[in-house]
Amino acid sequence: MAAPAGEPQPIPTPEYFASARAFTRRDLELLELVTQPAWISDVAEDGSSMKCVWANACGLRFWGEAAATDVDFSDASVASIKFIRSIIDAFRDGLRTSVMPISLSFFPKGVPTPVVLRPCPVLLKGFPGAEVDESRLYLLSVVHPVQENHESLRREGMLRYTSSRLWMYDVTAVDDGDADEGAADAAARRSR
Repeated sequence: MAAPAGEPQPIPTPEYFASARAFTRRDLELLELVTQPAWISDVAEDGSSMKCVWANACGLRFWGEAAATDVDFSDASVASIKFIRSIIDAFRDGLRTSVMPISLSFFPKGVPTPVVLRPCPVLLKGFPGAEVDESRLYLLSVVHPVQENHESLRREGMLRYTSSRLWMYDVTAVDDGDADEGAADAAARRSR
């Protein structure tokens, strides 16, 4: 990531740091300072299952659990887990731009919670699922809970994982007789 002499150095991206070296449990202590929920997931190679292997204090509060191993992803759809696995696979295959914010919903304790997820594959050493000296890719998830208009975001997230095209209509605009007035106002603005 070094620029030629005399040129400004590029700003390192999170993806650069994630791929620069293998991190250990001790390295993760710094993530306790992050004020957003964060956790690390181990996703099966075939995308069939996912488990939490680490979470910061905010992440544990988000899930309502006392320990990372108590975080339950069993209600996640197979399509969702395979999608998350595809992020790790794309990163492993060199597509560093595969990491981007994603709007979706998680269900801590069964409550739909829309979030913006910032996934980042990280190379970890000495974690469950890996030999003592082996490094493996896991997924670091940092989420930003979304407060406003969460129902429409949740619907959008659900539609993302359907296999058919659907149309959604907003029927909240009811004609109360002012439609002609609105058209006249629009015509007057266009004539100016």
